[in-house]
Amino acid sequence: MSRESGPPRIGKGRHDLAAAKRLNHPDDIAEVGQDGQGARGLTPLPEDSERQMSCLDPEAAYVGALLWLPVDRAGHAADLVQYEDLTDPRLRVLLQLVRDVTADGAAPDPVVVLAHARATGIVSTAHGIKQLAELLAELLADLYAGCPLAGSVGHYAGSVLDGSLRRRCALLADRIGQVAASGALTELVRLVGAEVLEVYELRNRRAAVLAGLGMPVQEAAA
Repeated sequence: MSRESGPPRIGKGRHDLAAAKRLNHPDDIAEVGQDGQGARGLTPLPEDSERQMSCLDPEAAYVGALLWLPVDRAGHAADLVQYEDLTDPRLRVLLQLVRDVTADGAAPDPVVVLAHARATGIVSTAHGIKQLAELLAELLADLYAGCPLAGSVGHYAGSVLDGSLRRRCALLADRIGQVAASGALTELVRLVGAEVLEVYELRNRRAAVLAGLGMPVQEAAA
């Protein structure tokens, strides 16, 4: 299907935010493991997952673009961003599903992604399956059908990593500030070293994505 002809629809298309709110039920959806090896356990989603996705949100644009790509490009593009780079837990789950589907050799269109969620138990109940279908429908109606262009997925990934790097630097400042106020000097120096290493790891991931797009990296290399 071409980009101009529009995507397939799931369920009713656009739905109100009550559907997103119901995703907070602990039996509905699984948490993506930080090790990237798949879902582990069941957990409620935090309240900030109820925010409405916007076509100007690079996180949602990135995940929405993945759903348009053929299997080889989708598999590569899905590795540009890590789960912790996404602030919306719904998008983390979708990224996990896209990775699973492409690893199995299939293009991650919405029907295939939903079938994979059912088959693997990432969504554990009939109620949960219904809610994931509504989640995909929201993504299709609000983003996939309107704003993201699959060819810009690398640019969306770069924007996601921009935000992730800024948040990580803010977290570094907060953690160091807390220890500097009352902690031991040895602990402070150890923390500074560890935090800076993590920031540079993220910076280098972002630089690799920008280099792949032929874009300059303004920060000094680590």
